Amino acid sequence: MKIFSKKQTIYISICCFLIASIFIATAFLINDDYVARFSLAASLVVGVGSLMMSFLALTISIQTFVRENKKEREELENKANNFIIENNDEIGYIPLCLIASSFNRQWSYKRKIYSSFNKLNNSLQKEVLRLLNYNDELITKNAWIDGGIIRVNKFINKFQLGNNFFVEKTKYYKNAVKFGNKKYKENVEYKRIFSSMSFGLPSITFINNEPYDNGLDFFDYLKRYIHAEINSDPKVKVSSRPLDILISQENLLEADDESLCVWSMCVIDSIAEMIIEKYKYDGFEPNRFPSGNYEIVTFEDRFLHSLSILFDLSKCIGGEL
Repeated sequence: MKIFSKKQTIYISICCFLIASIFIATAFLINDDYVARFSLAASLVVGVGSLMMSFLALTISIQTFVRENKKEREELENKANNFIIENNDEIGYIPLCLIASSFNRQWSYKRKIYSSFNKLNNSLQKEVLRLLNYNDELITKNAWIDGGIIRVNKFINKFQLGNNFFVEKTKYYKNAVKFGNKKYKENVEYKRIFSSMSFGLPSITFINNEPYDNGLDFFDYLKRYIHAEINSDPKVKVSSRPLDILISQENLLEADDESLCVWSMCVIDSIAEMIIEKYKYDGFEPNRFPSGNYEIVTFEDRFLHSLSILFDLSKCIGGEL
């Protein structure tokens, strides 16, 4: 966008010349001393001339700046468009790209779009987000990760959920990214390994008039346990602690790193979601991280998705939890 067109610049210069002429004529009329007249006129000519030259130089500088800035914007947009075209088949993973960039920008991610996005400078990353209509800012720090895990462990201790060795030691959680593009079996964390008859809360069916326990996954059992704990339900016993049951059922004390990674993500996600729900219940609605249009296929995807939940938790500030 130009400040002045060439025609406007010429018109303004002529106006300055006319103003200078008026000043000079006035100088001759108000002074009878010819030497003084010429001296004053010369001073006015030099002054107005300097003013005109300064104006022209400023106009040229502004127009040059605007022209160069427009060119840079066009180049930035073209590069962002090229990135989107080249990564179109994975473009739904852009929200996780933001998380990947915050977690470790120098990490060699297995999914192409994660590493490709990290190679862009901040301006280009922002332009990609703009073209894709994402209103989110870049996440330039990652202290929220350890901060979120600390809050999860405080929750575990507060409600006495059991042995949290595989959550407290964040190496199991953060090791998930090292499994890279290994296929993630999401159905594992939804295993119904908890009794649905706990705390007298029914989730059973009857077969031949006999009660049959459908079982609960970790998150559903955790919600029931917390509800019973808050209400001082006498059915809450040491033997019913969620993490202890999980460790026993899945033999986590002797499990390999992969299993510990899976369950650490499951536990951290479940507790983080409960804390977020508590804030929503209290009337605070956090601006949730964009869900995007991605499918969790690998350990890498699952880990970054888990981090996105911790990022949501970081927005819940204040309160008991």
